[in-house]
Amino acid sequence: MKTIRMAIIAIALLAIISIAPATIPRAHADLGTEMWLNQAYAGTDPFFSTTLNAYTPGSTATLNIPVSYANPYGGAYIDVTGANLRMDWNGNYTNTGSVSSTNPLRIYQNSQGSIVLTFQVPDTNTASNYRTHSVTSFTVNYTTPASAGTKQFIGFVFSTFAVYSADQASGMSIAQQLGLLNTGFSGVPTLCGAFGTQSFKTEQGNALCQQALQQGNLGLAQYKSGNFANANTSFKSAQTYWNQALQAESSDAGTQSVATMTSGWGTLLLGIGGVLAGVGATVYAFKRPRGLSSAVSNPSASTSALMPSK
Repeated sequence: MKTIRMAIIAIALLAIISIAPATIPRAHADLGTEMWLNQAYAGTDPFFSTTLNAYTPGSTATLNIPVSYANPYGGAYIDVTGANLRMDWNGNYTNTGSVSSTNPLRIYQNSQGSIVLTFQVPDTNTASNYRTHSVTSFTVNYTTPASAGTKQFIGFVFSTFAVYSADQASGMSIAQQLGLLNTGFSGVPTLCGAFGTQSFKTEQGNALCQQALQQGNLGLAQYKSGNFANANTSFKSAQTYWNQALQAESSDAGTQSVATMTSGWGTLLLGIGGVLAGVGATVYAFKRPRGLSSAVSNPSASTSALMPSK
């Protein structure tokens, strides 16, 4: 009986020992919020009705992803040896620069590092510019002193990716610079003013701005319909009118400044003239002829001198 009891205890201990490694949390990396760098355009796109990161074909897309390590059961650090990015056009990219199995990125407990992965953007035949794209998977390869072998952590990248034609990239950049994509509370672009106020004080500047706004709205309508080439042409016209409006406003401001300055000098000179006249009168009073001064001050003496003596 005692032998059977000991055997049962031994079997139970062996079972606990066998499942213990599986219950202990393994070291793993956690991904932070990704950041696309050096985009041709980043912002709201009225054709796709979403915020995106866009690149042109042949350019280099750069993805920066923070990697953190905070598992107390996995050892003092992890060594990131590489990463793999898959895009929805069957793109498979592994270029992580200097990070490799022979030159790993070491991340200590409760610390963070960054993986920078780059790839060449394909043409629009491979990745259409009439739809958005996404990352299908992002895998981090790493090792840890707590256990042998290379491990993987699969994360997710949620930002929207787009491949732009040259017209899309140019048009959206101009529209963004002119503020045509920011409608505010009014629901329309505030390029030339809002709520009854005007951005330009001169009649010519305001008229040119209105032409810029008209071309900008035309460009937005064309872009939303997918006519990217004509939209880019309209956006460029809007930019030209806007620059002319700024130039007209600047020239008028310079003219007003000269007129104000001239008027100021005229007032100043008039004031100086008045002061000089006052000074002249004072000098004359002190230096007038003595005879005239005596005659005025002693009228009786003057009268007796003119009358003959009896």
